[in-house]
Amino acid sequence: MNYKLLFIDVDGTLKQEPHPISNTNKDAIQTALKAGRIITIASGRNRDMILRTVKELNLDKYGTSYTVALNGAHIFDNNTAKTLHAVPISIEMTRFIFEKTYELGISCALYTEGPAYFNLKDPTFDWHASAGFECRLVDMKHKMLGMDFEPLKFYIFSEDRDKLEKLKEIACPVTCKELNAEFSSEFSLEFTSVKASKGLGMEFICNLYNLPLSMAIAVGDGENDISMLKMAGLGAAMKNALDNVKAAADIVTKRTCLEDGVAEIIKEYLLV
Repeated sequence: MNYKLLFIDVDGTLKQEPHPISNTNKDAIQTALKAGRIITIASGRNRDMILRTVKELNLDKYGTSYTVALNGAHIFDNNTAKTLHAVPISIEMTRFIFEKTYELGISCALYTEGPAYFNLKDPTFDWHASAGFECRLVDMKHKMLGMDFEPLKFYIFSEDRDKLEKLKEIACPVTCKELNAEFSSEFSLEFTSVKASKGLGMEFICNLYNLPLSMAIAVGDGENDISMLKMAGLGAAMKNALDNVKAAADIVTKRTCLEDGVAEIIKEYLLV
């Protein structure tokens, strides 16, 4: 198959914090772009963070390009930063998730097109602030929780996996008709609208290019990547991916994220 597009997850796929994107992955991406292939970021990260990666990889230097952000809840133009599509979470569901994370004492971040809102001023808050986010504490006494922007995605982190499993167990009977609940890594749980996913975001962008999904490769490592792995012409799970992600993929890379698995996909499947 002659693939034209590559959709790449960031964390655990393109790079692993605190490590930078490797030169091997960067060089492979530049080779693909110069060969006329389309490279698109599909991440749980927000626009401000992803635009730095877009600039670092020169994804905005080869014509019009787009990004799937916040697990598909936000799609934007890389050249103008203009929002093309956004899928919000209702204020009722937003309040419910914040209440349950308060009760369990779990760190909770809510991403919007603007600031990130938090339930606690803790190391997760501090990390986001150091990464350049505008960070605000949510106001549970306010009808709209003190937010000026529509809620798009929850990022919930805990080194206690059992607490995250408990949250998912408690939340799903209430939220399952409205929200997806997916582990992006072993210790991070994310909630987005059921009308948003990386797979639907990939489909949206393929339509912008007037190219079929069958001409796309998607590569990732977390549960939030499964939708695009299943919908792409070729779904690739990283060697370091969660087991259920590997089970959903067409292939599994021979290399991990830290071993330049993205470069492997580009060399062996995108540029053939």
